[in-house]
Amino acid sequence: RPGDLGGRLTRIIQSRLRDTSTGSSLRDLLTRLRSDDSGSHGFRKLLIILDQFESWSHSASIDERQDFADALRQCDGSQIRAMLVTRDDYWLGVRELLRWIEVPLQEGRNMASVDLMDPPHAMQILEAIGRGAGTLPKDDQALTNEQQQFVRQAVDELTTLGSVICVHLVMFAEMVRFQKWSPKELRRGGGVVGACSLFFHELFQKSGNRSPEYRRVAALVPPVLAALLPHEGETVATVSVPRGQLTDIAQAEGVAHLLDDGLRILVDELRMITVIAEDSEQAPLNVHPSQGQTDSSEVEHLVGQSPSPSSQPAYRLSHDFLVQPINAWLDRERNRTWRGRAKSRLGRMSDLWSRRPVKAQLPGFLDFVSLVAGSRFQRRSEAESRYLKAAARLHAGCLLYTSPS
Repeated sequence: RPGDLGGRLTRIIQSRLRDTSTGSSLRDLLTRLRSDDSGSHGFRKLLIILDQFESWSHSASIDERQDFADALRQCDGSQIRAMLVTRDDYWLGVRELLRWIEVPLQEGRNMASVDLMDPPHAMQILEAIGRGAGTLPKDDQALTNEQQQFVRQAVDELTTLGSVICVHLVMFAEMVRFQKWSPKELRRGGGVVGACSLFFHELFQKSGNRSPEYRRVAALVPPVLAALLPHEGETVATVSVPRGQLTDIAQAEGVAHLLDDGLRILVDELRMITVIAEDSEQAPLNVHPSQGQTDSSEVEHLVGQSPSPSSQPAYRLSHDFLVQPINAWLDRERNRTWRGRAKSRLGRMSDLWSRRPVKAQLPGFLDFVSLVAGSRFQRRSEAESRYLKAAARLHAGCLLYTSPS
């Protein structure tokens, strides 16, 4: 996650080795471990693995990246090694960091790309995950026809352009771990998206084998996740919400006392959302990672740019796979409250008006007031904002008449 990566790694390494020194930077620690006798530290080789490295590199300042590059220079390939795992759409930023290490990247030697899984391989992985979790029979027992159909149907829905993204498969398996793995249940839930949306209901509303602490923060979770959802055509990387805005949302819902516990559960336990610039006063770069700049000067400017200062952390969803299941779950939850119904109605009405922007598609005065009040503390799309502005112009006379003199 973002923040003081070097400090966290230093503390982790020191806790696992016979190293009682304090105040060392990661660079100093690795230098000492490489030069000293390995027996004095209780290790022969040290391997540092950083998965989802883009979570840190995308929001780190140029000074933080340079300090981390200085530390990585101490990896000699023998005693100390490091493995960085990152998504391909963040590769430009990571490559610039690696250039500072002054080690040439060579495909097949110190760099490799991992292809997406083909459907047969994905079926084997999903079956292995199910067996390991106890959802499917143990290794010495054959799957039933229903279980085989479930695995095949789930992989078919997760397949895009002939390939399956590994993290999508793992997240799906985790979300349906406590559900019955049969094609009938999968269809009843509404396919992969519907089955994953039931995960949120079981997590926060249903009594069972989940922690009661999750149900305690259930009233906070829907408005927080709704604020973090990207609109159509966006990705989760384009939407980050500061802590102050989440506080306003929680206060509007009357659950401000649950915010700290709710964010802790969503970030640290469930890992549904990610913290941006938690340990430093750096804000995220508000740049879409997949815009694909090809001009080298633009890439260098983007990579070397220090994020603008911010006095508070910001949050975003951890992965795009969560967007559809969260939307499906929120649609059901919204229909339980008048604010939710107003927001859903605003979305439908603004969509119709965007296709045919005529006066007849605008709401009446009372309906307009209800839509504004119901969606006041919720994030509106551009279409919804334009729709309400057009309605405000239509009812400007009524608003002036009803306002106090």
